[in-house]
Amino acid sequence: EPDRGRASGATVSVTSPERSGHPPRVPSRLVRLEGTREFEAPRQAVYEAMTDPELVTSALPAVESLDISDSEHWTANVRVSIAPRLKVVFEVLEQRPPEHARLHAHGKNLGGSATMDTSFDLSGDDHRTALHYVAELRLSGLLGRLGEPALRPIAERQVSRLFEAVERRIASRA
Repeated sequence: EPDRGRASGATVSVTSPERSGHPPRVPSRLVRLEGTREFEAPRQAVYEAMTDPELVTSALPAVESLDISDSEHWTANVRVSIAPRLKVVFEVLEQRPPEHARLHAHGKNLGGSATMDTSFDLSGDDHRTALHYVAELRLSGLLGRLGEPALRPIAERQVSRLFEAVERRIASRA
C-alpha cells in the first residue's frame, strides 16, 4: 500500500542560473516535482477535486481571498512572509476529463514573482486511481533568494497538502 504521507516516486530538483556561470540580475530558482499518487476513488472524483479552484487554493498557505471567474480562471491573494502579498492568477490550460489537465499559475509583486505549471494524468478503474503529476515552480526576486535547502521541504509540503485535500474531498463524498 502506498505511503499516504508522501507521494511515491516523488523527485525534487532545484536548479539555479547562478551555477551556470551566468548570474542573473534577479535571483531565480526552478523546482521540478514529479511523482505518482494512488487514490481509492474513481478517476472522475479525483479529476474533479484536482481541478476545483477552492480545493486547489485551500492547499496553499496564507490565502487571504479567492475570486473565481469561472471553473478555468481564478485569482487568489496570498500573504508571503518574505515579500509583499502576491496576487496569483490561475488558469486551466488543458482538460480531458477524467484523464488529463494542465494548469498554469502566475503571481507577481514588487518583491518578485512565482510561476507554476502543473499537469497530471489519471489512470485506473471505478475504485482506484493512479495520478501521475509533473509540476514546475519558478521563483524570482526576493522569492528566488530561497536556496535548495529551504525550497525542497516547501515544495514537498505543498504537494502533500494538495493530496491530503483531495483525500478529504473523496472521503466526504464517499
